[in-house]
Amino acid sequence: ELIFSGYSHSTECTNGEFVQIDNMDELKLVSISEDGSIIGWNCYTQQADFKIDSSSLKGLTPPWVSISANPQSKIVAVGSRDSQVAIINTENGALLTTFTALELKEDGDIYDSSIEAIAWCDVLNLLVVGFVSGDVLIFDANTWKVRKALKCQDAVTKIQFLSKSPIFLVSSMDGKVYKWDARTGELLHECVGHHMGVLDFSIDCSGERLITAGDDGVAL
Repeated sequence: ELIFSGYSHSTECTNGEFVQIDNMDELKLVSISEDGSIIGWNCYTQQADFKIDSSSLKGLTPPWVSISANPQSKIVAVGSRDSQVAIINTENGALLTTFTALELKEDGDIYDSSIEAIAWCDVLNLLVVGFVSGDVLIFDANTWKVRKALKCQDAVTKIQFLSKSPIFLVSSMDGKVYKWDARTGELLHECVGHHMGVLDFSIDCSGERLITAGDDGVAL
């Protein structure tokens, strides 16, 4: 049964995430687009609760591509193809802050600054951001300053924290999944075995096993 359809982005919608999912009487969705807009939807009424666009962003239209909801509060982090991050209160649509996550070097490729993955830690006030460049930055979510700078050998494809833990996993197009401690930046383990990039991964219900999907057509 179709319960919702919404049309407000002017170009392709690149990502979205359900928020405030503990309230079963509501169904809230935040969608993002290449046109620089971020929209909060009430899926039951099919109405937009808020819309953030260039008028809210000092004329900028960042091409948004990644989004992650903080499990401990009603805020989301949105990342763009040009290294911009927006922090938004999903309850009232307030734009809390924006910042440039990665400053490119003079000879850097603009595509390297694309934010491919974002993840919140549910036990510490930390946000982890991953880029096409392979950079992985851990931000203090109070000050939005970089706490640790880590590195994969190729583009980041996904970031996920273990439940109730400061430990997080990062998959990369270098064919590995990295396991890091967000508190210290220590590399705890590297999962290897793919001959091409790891496009996605999932943690099974036991929390002890990792399933990877590789660009080589192999799942491990």
